Amino acid sequence: MSTATDAQEVADALAITLDRQDPHGAPWCPPNDGVVLRRWVSSRDARLGGGIRRAVRLAHLMAVADGRSYMDFLYVRLTALRTRQFRSQLQAATAEGRLPPSIAGLTDAGVAIRSPVAAAAQGGAPHFEIDFMQMPRLAALLDFLHNALGFAVVDDLLSPLLRSRSPDRASDVARSLHSALNAWLGARLESATHLQQARKMRAFLGGQGLVNAEAIGNETILRFWMSNAIAGDGETVDGFRLFTSAASAMLRYRQALRDAAAESQLEASLGVGHDAIGDVALDGSAEPDAGADVWQSPLRALCSPPANRVKWLTRKEQANLRSFLGGPSVDDDEEEVPTQADGLIG
Repeated sequence: MSTATDAQEVADALAITLDRQDPHGAPWCPPNDGVVLRRWVSSRDARLGGGIRRAVRLAHLMAVADGRSYMDFLYVRLTALRTRQFRSQLQAATAEGRLPPSIAGLTDAGVAIRSPVAAAAQGGAPHFEIDFMQMPRLAALLDFLHNALGFAVVDDLLSPLLRSRSPDRASDVARSLHSALNAWLGARLESATHLQQARKMRAFLGGQGLVNAEAIGNETILRFWMSNAIAGDGETVDGFRLFTSAASAMLRYRQALRDAAAESQLEASLGVGHDAIGDVALDGSAEPDAGADVWQSPLRALCSPPANRVKWLTRKEQANLRSFLGGPSVDDDEEEVPTQADGLIG
């Protein structure tokens, strides 16, 4: 069973990629691509496997274009994971002859990677295409693999592909790398079965109406069990055949929804936990309207510069803090003498 410490290892590996900055202080990985990468890792579904298959081919492409290794291309030639940098570097590699047309051909949208075996079978058709816009998130996935498994492990798994200028073994290498990552994540996150169960319950509740704790009652649990055990819709998930198992899972999910709602309300009251990407927060929920009348904790002002460094509190700020912590009020002509009875403010 995974623990909070185990899950923190995954979060730390992601943070190394997502919190890194370029020489100008901007995010090294584009925030939108960071959101996608976090979803791939947390879901561990087919999207992660597809990303690894494309990332492996991108690593081979970068190795050929650099002339030394894909890591030199990724960490030396690129200063940040940006579409324009991938485009300009690959165009330069093509112009200088480091990326010959027999390996890959550049298009307006991306790169068509060629394989001698596939070309013979398909009459010279491109073997695999990667858009320039996909490259930043695929490179971020490679960086996360380095952080999670280690540079030496990833390089060893990629070596059968990187030793050759042909990408013919890319699929086998991708499967080995995907298996290694799944084993690493499986020891630190909830099992894949639990993830499938959660997605199944969420999809069922979404089909019935709102996805919230109040929607889960006796009738909902019975309908959910019947839909899995009796209907036989072809998308069976382990653990839902017996009524007691299905009911227990739904009750645990109800409590998890309540905990998540409570945590979200606490974070919203303090103005934290929402790293907006456009109009959507990192957790996928919509950001509140800018003009909405939302209560904010008086402590929020103390978390902004210069108050988050060293600052003497004004009388108004003291009053706000005292009101928040529940201390007694102090008149202007009274001398403030905190006592043990003042509680937190004391």
